[in-house]
Amino acid sequence: MALNSDKTWNARFVEGLKTLKYYSDQKTSAYRAQRSEAFTTQLTPVIEAEQALQHNWNDQWAKDTLNLAQIELHMQRQKLLESKHDRHMSEWTRIGDRCNREFF
Repeated sequence: MALNSDKTWNARFVEGLKTLKYYSDQKTSAYRAQRSEAFTTQLTPVIEAEQALQHNWNDQWAKDTLNLAQIELHMQRQKLLESKHDRHMSEWTRIGDRCNREFF
């Protein structure tokens, strides 16, 4: 911001905000693409097993494969849910500790 000394402070600030928004949008789109790819990768075994099962409903191998794929997908999602819950609970613990120190 100091390099553009011919501009007003407000103009430099707006330019800085636009640069930050552009950078943030790039990071967000890259993260979304990464999550989309990971989601597709997680669902691929389930989709393949379901397609095999649709061709032959009595195929025990397809049933077992679908069962294992669904269990694996559930475990991955449960792990993400638990990590999110742990993150939120640790934040509440920090807030509670701070309140205890301030008020008691």
